[in-house]
Amino acid sequence: MKRQLAVITAILLAPVVLQAAVYTLYDGATGDIDTDTLAWDATRDFTESGTDVVMIDNIAPVTPFNDGNAMRFDNMVTTDKPELQGEVATLAGAPLTDAFRVDFQSYNNSSNYSGSEAIRFRMANSGKSITSESRAAFSVSWQSDGKINAKYSDHGLNDGVANDVDTTSTSFANENLYKVIDVTIIGNAKVAGTYSYTLFGESRTLNPQSYDVYIDEGSGFYLLNDNTDEWMINGLSFTLEKSAAEYDPALGIGRFGLVGSSDSNSGTQMMYDNILLKTGADVIPEPATIGLLGISGAFILVSRRLRRK
Repeated sequence: MKRQLAVITAILLAPVVLQAAVYTLYDGATGDIDTDTLAWDATRDFTESGTDVVMIDNIAPVTPFNDGNAMRFDNMVTTDKPELQGEVATLAGAPLTDAFRVDFQSYNNSSNYSGSEAIRFRMANSGKSITSESRAAFSVSWQSDGKINAKYSDHGLNDGVANDVDTTSTSFANENLYKVIDVTIIGNAKVAGTYSYTLFGESRTLNPQSYDVYIDEGSGFYLLNDNTDEWMINGLSFTLEKSAAEYDPALGIGRFGLVGSSDSNSGTQMMYDNILLKTGADVIPEPATIGLLGISGAFILVSRRLRRK
């Protein structure tokens, strides 16, 4: 019986050992942009052009986030765009094929208050540059006009075009988003199988290959795709139907990146801090005490059954 108890103990304790991973993509800890962006190891476009700037650099305290340094994306010329890309496998050892989460703090300091020029966050297959939307699983944009925009596929149209939802269709419609905004993305990279979770007061079930976007401008998180439309109610579908789409769900998400919207666009300046990628149980962490109580309860129950035998 001792051997059986030992085996059962190891099995029951395994979930505690397999803690979810939290990968820091940026936290401005050192004030050195090269050091602070080591996770973005695939492409690093830090170029400068005369007095006009296309660059990525660190902003020293005091930043809008009041938390050390911040990363600034400047896109002020029409000949180039800022770009950072990294490989998930470098951090996690393998592509994402299950639930994942990405958290940002952001601040829009753009000089063009009317355009759709943007800095975009995208994820794609390993080795696929996120500079093209056709290679991305999804795209979330911070536009110079203050909107935050998320792309998705409407599978009923089959028109090869990615649709979008933005903050003008939410409770933020008449608000100024040139302030500190927290953004959280919850994604389901499974090829088959839903992912259910509860976060920020929302109980959600994501379809395979879909994602939710939450936004908080200081008064609490709000679901951007809070809509009964069939293509939003279970998450925004990855843009798999976009014309010439190159993203292969079977390969998982292996690339992430931030990139300017176009070489010909200018006027966008974004600041970011505390960018985190979360996997496993840390996507929606449970209180440690609950997990331990569950394990101890299961152990007691099995032990009693063994003693009865």
